[in-house]
Amino acid sequence: MAIETGRSDQLAHNSWHLMALLVVVVFIASQVSTLSSFGLAWDEGLGNLFFGERYTYYWQTFQHKYLDFRTELAYHDTTAINTYLSPFRDYPYEFPGFWDTLSAGCMRLLAYRWGWLDAVDAFHLPTILLTGQFLWLFFSWVQRRLGGLTALLALVMLTSFPRLWADAHFNIKDVPEMAFFGLAVMAYAKWYKDPSW
Repeated sequence: MAIETGRSDQLAHNSWHLMALLVVVVFIASQVSTLSSFGLAWDEGLGNLFFGERYTYYWQTFQHKYLDFRTELAYHDTTAINTYLSPFRDYPYEFPGFWDTLSAGCMRLLAYRWGWLDAVDAFHLPTILLTGQFLWLFFSWVQRRLGGLTALLALVMLTSFPRLWADAHFNIKDVPEMAFFGLAVMAYAKWYKDPSW
């Protein structure tokens, strides 16, 4: 009897995970398929692209000229978007360096080197993938605490929230912050229950 109950619990657990995976995959597919319908947000054009490209070039070459933000460099004329025109070159602290660098690296690889995506679409792809990963971890975290149905409903409500769905296309500051703070809360709650590294 206990074996049958264990199997049925495992089957229910797996079916919740399968449904959640389907929701996350549909979310990511809808994001990627509509990428070309979204352009740049104003702050991306004013600084995210500029600093992201500069940091990416710096980490590839370790040449300090890329960190001199007031100097126009030759590569600005060869890219799809001349990011040197940014009036915010003197304000690097206003833009998220890590995510800008990751997004620009993806843009260089997928758009400039391989030609798979438009430069702006490739710049936005890491945010979509991060959102999908966050949604999966969110579902798993809620499911362990409140059950499969509650977790699935929470996931569906989150993925169908218009602001999240739209921002995941182009908001490379707020969406990664949401994922970071959400994962930090989950990690803290896990640690609070069972303190460990």
